[in-house]
Amino acid sequence: MATQAQPFAYITLSGMRQQLANRLYDASMVFWTSPELTVYIQGAIRTWQALTGFWRGDFLFQSVQGQIWYDIPLLTNSLRSYTVTDLSVYQEILYHLLEPITGPVSLQFTTDDIVQAVQRRRDEILSVTSCTQTRRLVGAVAGRITST
Repeated sequence: MATQAQPFAYITLSGMRQQLANRLYDASMVFWTSPELTVYIQGAIRTWQALTGFWRGDFLFQSVQGQIWYDIPLLTNSLRSYTVTDLSVYQEILYHLLEPITGPVSLQFTTDDIVQAVQRRRDEILSVTSCTQTRRLVGAVAGRITST
């Protein structure tokens, strides 16, 4: 029996933002804006989830004979939909640089600098975690098979 994850109901996002602002001694949100605090809260929750794997659930989907790989976020009823975009990453970087959010445009760095930095880190993570796979079909022949 598949279980559906229950929505989180302990605190609202606005309540969490206000608590964070209070802990930063900025209850009026003068130094940290509401959208900036939201980005930090979302980042903290994503990091916690990645480190703990706490939020889990099951969903059903119809498998297809002969299909090896499935793009889970694109399946109907998937619990792992894509929510982080490149623009959201660039905006978070600008918040960390203490710059106004004007798209991926920085006063300190060119847009290409920021885009290239994100791409280098993405490529590094893919390389270090061995997330890149290659599938090869090797014909069955008599004797020893060597892979090239």
